[in-house]
Amino acid sequence: MNFRNQFLSVTCIFLIVATLIGCGSSGDSENISNGTDDLLVKPLSLVGSPPTKLYYDSEFEYIFGAEGGAGSYQYRYIQNPGSETELEEGFTENHLDMEIEIISQFPALFALRVTPALPEGTTFETIEPRNLSFQLEVSDGINSSTRSYQFRLMKNKISMKNAIKQFNEGLVDEEAAIYLENQRRNGDLSVCDYSGAPIVEAQLPSGDFVYPVSFLVELEAPVSKATSIDYIFETDYQDDLAENDINNLGKARVDSDFYSTYKRITFNKGEKSCIAVLDLFDDSIIEPDENLIMVISNAAGPVLDLAEQSFVFSITDDD
Repeated sequence: MNFRNQFLSVTCIFLIVATLIGCGSSGDSENISNGTDDLLVKPLSLVGSPPTKLYYDSEFEYIFGAEGGAGSYQYRYIQNPGSETELEEGFTENHLDMEIEIISQFPALFALRVTPALPEGTTFETIEPRNLSFQLEVSDGINSSTRSYQFRLMKNKISMKNAIKQFNEGLVDEEAAIYLENQRRNGDLSVCDYSGAPIVEAQLPSGDFVYPVSFLVELEAPVSKATSIDYIFETDYQDDLAENDINNLGKARVDSDFYSTYKRITFNKGEKSCIAVLDLFDDSIIEPDENLIMVISNAAGPVLDLAEQSFVFSITDDD
């Protein structure tokens, strides 16, 4: 009996000690796990690389993200990070008061927006491209992280990099028409009141027929308000020289190869693309490819740089 009691006592003591050791081990394991989790938390940082070019009178919007830290982020736009010290060489004071809008906390997304206007004391004629900088700060209530960005602010201008600039004389350019119509249906460009119907011949008041061909005119950035431009096709063909004179070879002629009159296209707010038209004649003369020049003028609306805004097109003979 005494032996039994002694055995039970020893067993109970063993169980108590084992339990205490087990609890201590469990606690140590939890502490180690928590320490590992702490080590795995990413440092607080901003995510995103905005464009390095902004344009006057063109709305800028870029969606940033944030990661790491404790979450529940707050953001701050620092307009002139170098205002208390000298600006970086080649940079001028940033006059843009950008707006921050928190889109969501999970995932962490926020938008930075501004429509750049001309600085006080400047005019469109005198303004030059400017190198500017700003900083963004993200905070989780405990820590914060800051990142600097640089960009060049400049005038918006015409771009013809995606334009079809070679056309067949007197033929309906079905390939170009189909391409532009597909772009229109996909919502990739403004059609500027262009119906998307197949391009057909048109009769002028003179009774002559022309064959309109379409091409894409783009801006470097969307406009913040409706903007119109006028354009006309010209040539440096010299009427006082013979047609086969070496100085006239490869040059299209007004009212013989193409119809020259001023036309206007309008980019609506938020648009950067529009369709323009060139009217071609179809003659029976065998001739080489001929060049003509599109000249753009009279921008009405936001600031557009029309300096050197002329582009060379060519007509391929079909005879």
